Amino acid sequence: MKEIVSQQIWLDGLEYEAQYLQCTGTYDNYLSTATVYYQLFTMLIDVNGDKSPAQQVASGYKEIQGQEYIDWGNVPASSVNEWIYNWTADQINVTII
Repeated sequence: MKEIVSQQIWLDGLEYEAQYLQCTGTYDNYLSTATVYYQLFTMLIDVNGDKSPAQQVASGYKEIQGQEYIDWGNVPASSVNEWIYNWTADQINVTII
């Protein structure tokens, strides 16, 4: 999970501030396409000032294919998660902090 620049989200008639991005791989044919499930969460700050994700306010799927799939496959194993978070953030127009 990554902290993001706050994004205003309208959900069920209320406005929320999404401040976390979560990405989960849900499908990969190991040849040409993969699917990422993303979620945006609000932030909870407890009495000690510790931050944690709270309510999910948006979610969806993004498919990686073509040259982006090839690029992802060429990323060193130690950087795969960072690459997928950056790719997803770019796809949904959020900025990781």
